[in-house]
Amino acid sequence: MGHGHSGPTVLIHISGGGNEGRGHIIRSSHLANLLVSMGHNVLVSFAASQEGLIPLWMRAPTYPIHMDVFRSQNPMKEARAFGFKPDVFVLDVMWPREDWLIAKRNAVIVGAGWSITDKVAAGADLLVYQTGWKVKHDRSVSGPEYLMLGPRYGQKPRQKSTSVLVSFGAGIPDIYARSCCEHLPEVVWPETGEMLYGLQVSSRIHAGSMGMSTYESMSQGCVPIVVSRSTDHADTARKMAGLGCLVNCGVIADCAPDAFVAVCRDLLVDDRLPIMAQAGVELIDGKGLERVAKHIVSL
Repeated sequence: MGHGHSGPTVLIHISGGGNEGRGHIIRSSHLANLLVSMGHNVLVSFAASQEGLIPLWMRAPTYPIHMDVFRSQNPMKEARAFGFKPDVFVLDVMWPREDWLIAKRNAVIVGAGWSITDKVAAGADLLVYQTGWKVKHDRSVSGPEYLMLGPRYGQKPRQKSTSVLVSFGAGIPDIYARSCCEHLPEVVWPETGEMLYGLQVSSRIHAGSMGMSTYESMSQGCVPIVVSRSTDHADTARKMAGLGCLVNCGVIADCAPDAFVAVCRDLLVDDRLPIMAQAGVELIDGKGLERVAKHIVSL
């Protein structure tokens, strides 16, 4: 195992797809590719219970084709069986398991605040919170400067067109996207497998749901209007709305599709839209991936 790199070895274990969405997969592909470019040996494993993860990984925007991947019930144990002895173990899954955190092994947990329990946090050497606000916890990095966005999101935004990006994440009923496409002007949406960057840099607003793509859009001056699948996501959206970067419509139970469309229409003619767009650009510089990698390397 390994590809001739001289740096430390890193095992990254990922879940995603289905109701979990693609955020874990996409940000982990960015991290894996960057670590390889820095001279690390990287092995990637996927939750064995989730079919279709490897095809999603292969469609990630920075898919590292030169990397070994496998599906696993116990990633650390099986990696060792392959002859791969990681110096660092990175977990980016919805609910990390405490028994995966092995003593005397540098363990990094990537996730949102609600998915990191106290017991899991206690067993980690580094917590990387993917939230737009600061989380006070020992051995943690958090806030907009540590969001693991792709390298292109560190570029300055381009001049905007008048288009409206429509792209919702997992767990949001299809009727929201259909209503937006039918009733909003100059709508654009991603084709199957298409990444959002090209649409985010040219659109004024992003009609969608709270997730990693929300932060991506904000970094490019594309103002998100979001509805959330859970109260946890809605709480995140509420905090970001308080910073003036997006419009929060709450959970799907509180905002019907027609009401969501009405909010989008109002924002398009709101004089505050340019101010909100600039607030997002200033908050997220798109360089969080490099900062996270430096912390991992220093373990």
